[in-house]
Amino acid sequence: MNLNWNATPFLEKLHKTILTKFTESSEVIEQNAKLECPVVTGRLQQSIQRSMDVTGDVMKSAISANTPYAWMVEMGTSKMAPRAFMRRGLADSISTIQNIFRRRNESF
Repeated sequence: MNLNWNATPFLEKLHKTILTKFTESSEVIEQNAKLECPVVTGRLQQSIQRSMDVTGDVMKSAISANTPYAWMVEMGTSKMAPRAFMRRGLADSISTIQNIFRRRNESF
């Protein structure tokens, strides 16, 4: 008995599901970083953004704050204590991201 299975449709659906969950996870981190961000003018909070790069099976996401002083707020200086909004945003996201990936996709 020969059994031939075309895995392509399954793998395409799996890739789409993982991409969806990966995107949702990146959004969670971005939102939590914005929630943790100290706000004076709002410029730093507004500069927090997410970028994604998907090439074949490789998925990359970056959440960044694009103001010249973002790293000083995150890491602190000799005159200012760190206010780690990016690291706290990531830490606050871990359980939510785990739940995103644990959630069963009904289409499988």
